[in-house]
Amino acid sequence: MAELFSPNFHWFLNRLQPHPSPDGIVTIPPELPPRLVQVQGNQTFRDILRQCVQATTNNWHDCQVEPDLAVVAVIRWDEWSRLWSANIQAVKIEGVNVETFYNNPAQRDVRYFRLDLGSRAGEIFTHVWPHVHRSIREAPRYSLDGWESKNVVMDFFEHVYLECYHREWLTWAETVWASHWARTRGPGVLNPFQRIVDAFHDSDHAQLQRLEREITELKDELRREKDEAYYLRADAARCSLLSYPCG
Repeated sequence: MAELFSPNFHWFLNRLQPHPSPDGIVTIPPELPPRLVQVQGNQTFRDILRQCVQATTNNWHDCQVEPDLAVVAVIRWDEWSRLWSANIQAVKIEGVNVETFYNNPAQRDVRYFRLDLGSRAGEIFTHVWPHVHRSIREAPRYSLDGWESKNVVMDFFEHVYLECYHREWLTWAETVWASHWARTRGPGVLNPFQRIVDAFHDSDHAQLQRLEREITELKDELRREKDEAYYLRADAARCSLLSYPCG
């Protein structure tokens, strides 16, 4: 299996893995009281990050994924593999690394992402389940591609990497595809990956249509890699009940 999204994230993912038990909790940083990830009043993400670190290991490294990406998280499961609740907050810090962001109170530009999956239903059809925030405040909320896979933890982090670390994500995708292509095609069959990438970049819809079969195959392979990497799944019935698709 290729290192998921980036070498740094691949190692971080080991710390998010649930231990073999019918129910449990995993947190970043370790041993984190879940109440500390809840946004209160006018808190910033830096406030939350510092209170989480200071209440646990007192080491900001425990929340660092990339040099400029910090994460705090609480994930609960039951029935061995059902994702019961999740609060994952990720911030891409612009211009400085996590250490500087943590230790220096100067205001920084950040890109904020929060995955919410919990018991709150909210006002009718305002809280698709699960949903993502792009602001530390309540709204807006949105879903990602309908969460059709239910592997929402991996889909959430892939969204962060697509938005903030596309070059690293693309390297991962190309590695996954190259391995699949070598397994399924004979020698001398030209790998179309770069043609797919170029067609997207150039908005060449005619070429994209010609490559539809390969694009679908690529999406299936990336899905398989993510699903093999993490086994907790959101409840399909609840996802369907609380969603309100436009189509």
